[in-house]
Amino acid sequence: MKPVVVLNSVDAEFCLLLQYILEAEGYAVCLATRPDHVLRLAHHSGTRAILLDCSQDVRAICEGLKQNGLDERVPIAALVGADSNYHIDLIEAGIDESLVRPLAPARLLHFLKAAAARNSSYEEGRERQLDIKVNPARQYAWCNGQQLNLAPIGFRLLQHFVRFPDTVHSRPTLIAAAWRGTGRVNARTVDAHIARLRQALRSSSGHDAIRAIRSEGYMLEAGRYRAAPTVDPVA
Repeated sequence: MKPVVVLNSVDAEFCLLLQYILEAEGYAVCLATRPDHVLRLAHHSGTRAILLDCSQDVRAICEGLKQNGLDERVPIAALVGADSNYHIDLIEAGIDESLVRPLAPARLLHFLKAAAARNSSYEEGRERQLDIKVNPARQYAWCNGQQLNLAPIGFRLLQHFVRFPDTVHSRPTLIAAAWRGTGRVNARTVDAHIARLRQALRSSSGHDAIRAIRSEGYMLEAGRYRAAPTVDPVA
């Protein structure tokens, strides 16, 4: 059976284009024009990813997926315009990735490849592991044995999360920890760096360990995993 991608959009031409691209790569596309259609299709065992057009009520769909425990199994991407100002709302809603229109096929297929790895991990029922190690002296970080390619800001954000896991950190707290008075930093900048860090961790672990807490900030959910994150002593 072909893996299924659920596409939520009312743009007929865009749907036809995506259907052509995805079917050429071996996917089956199910069109869902309403939130309840998305939720129903998400329950299907063959569903591997959900693409949400931001002209729809994305937050309501994400809330429905969370309530049914489907957000853990099925990765969700938002299809946004280049001038979109939804970035913060999408992160807080639980979107895994934002794909900017006009859509680059390579970016879409990269998301689906990562989604396949996440699906495989979930379906095999393996015990979750998030083994993060941070070495401040060498500015290195690893997740599940893979070295993370992080910019200095991303490294300092991860170091802060690892030192204080399972704690909600407000954006001002994260700014103080990672930017250290280097200038004015707004919430959108914080969210952009967090999104990159989440993607790096997701690529290494297959899980989304940093959770967005609406109207509050972000939290590294270390308590949900078998291995605890550690910070190596500074040499």
